[in-house]
Amino acid sequence: MYSTDFERMNRPYVVAHRGGAGLFPENSRKAFQSIEKTGVDGIECDIHVSADNRLVVNHDPFLVTEDGKKIVIKDEDFKNFEDQILKNGETPLLLEDVINMVECRVVVEVKDPNAASILLKMIGENLNYQDRIIVTSFFHKILIPFRKNFEKIHTAALIMGFPADPVHLARSCFADSVAFYYHGMERSYVEECHRGGIGVSVWNPVEYGDIKDMVQAGVDLIATDRPDMAFNVINEMKSMEKG
Repeated sequence: MYSTDFERMNRPYVVAHRGGAGLFPENSRKAFQSIEKTGVDGIECDIHVSADNRLVVNHDPFLVTEDGKKIVIKDEDFKNFEDQILKNGETPLLLEDVINMVECRVVVEVKDPNAASILLKMIGENLNYQDRIIVTSFFHKILIPFRKNFEKIHTAALIMGFPADPVHLARSCFADSVAFYYHGMERSYVEECHRGGIGVSVWNPVEYGDIKDMVQAGVDLIATDRPDMAFNVINEMKSMEKG
């Protein structure tokens, strides 16, 4: 998917990491409702599962209220904390809230493996989500049923480091892409993945030079806290190419 779209657009997908955490409070309504104005191709969020099997959007396994109280998501029913005001000044979000408030793709990082079966059920009940959601996780086995059950879904295996055979790793969990922390990514590695039919995404370069390095490396997707910076880099590079 990514490489095809990359070739069509002649640039990487630009995804707002945690809703654009360098511009807005991360994983917040304000972020998700505002970030599309920057022209992003997608937004990224993290999910954990509550005691009553709701998919709660948050990076950490606990929420922090405005008065500093911590709520462990897996230990509580969502109804017990849905009205709590969090540190970001908002009430907690569910994944379906995020999907319904944006028009772009939603990159969903499954932080808790127990959330996978609930997400599978949600997609099964809303088949149009296949075109809306990209599922990512460090728990690679949980990606397998998404590709087995849904023809159109896209998945990415999250990786720290650079495995000797990234193509085999991706195929072992039926992922169509691999997602890396950006530092150290090089064009030769991207080309190796592309030769094997696997897309490459990177997460969270935020400085001009780092984003430029990723564009030059030929990655297919850049998830960054600063999507505005990514577009600045891409546009400047295109202007320089035109002379």
